[in-house]
Amino acid sequence: VLASEPANMHVVMACRSTEKANAVADEMRADDPNAKLYVMQLDLDNLESVRGFARKLKARTDTGEMPPLRLLVLNAGIMPPKEIQMKEMENGEQIEQALAVNFAGHYLLAEILEEQLKTGARV
Repeated sequence: VLASEPANMHVVMACRSTEKANAVADEMRADDPNAKLYVMQLDLDNLESVRGFARKLKARTDTGEMPPLRLLVLNAGIMPPKEIQMKEMENGEQIEQALAVNFAGHYLLAEILEEQLKTGARV
């Protein structure tokens, strides 16, 4: 919807799997050939991936390949099934990953991208 008229926005699909994201982007372009979509890799449970994504996004906007950032939608989230949650409570692995994806990755990304957001942009 955002990549279509009347919204007319350029949409960055920041996804862990670029292969899956490209397949979805192709379907969206088939529905709307005017959709302005960019697929970029981002793994929110890896903070270096978050930093790398932000650097690449800045480089693409600085060169004019993409327009400046005007809207940031932080939409990723994971939650292991309840039976796994109970088993993993002892070592905390699943909980750490959920906190990284659901909070830490989003927080770091928003902090880094804040300076790229133009006046009047929204998070």
